[in-house]
Amino acid sequence: MLDEIGAEVFFRPEQSLYLWARMAHMDDARELTRQLLPKGFMIAPGHIFHQSSQVLTPGPD
Repeated sequence: MLDEIGAEVFFRPEQSLYLWARMAHMDDARELTRQLLPKGFMIAPGHIFHQSSQVLTPGPD
């Protein structure tokens, strides 16, 4: 599904709760989070894993 919407997937684990991907057309992963939540998708944008939560993250650092 991520391939279909143009995401750059960095790693495709066989068994994991985590998947790292970058959305080429989004500069702030928080916006993607806001758009997906009403559709029933819960994602954790990369900025929550950064030391400064103010850093915008289009993908993993």
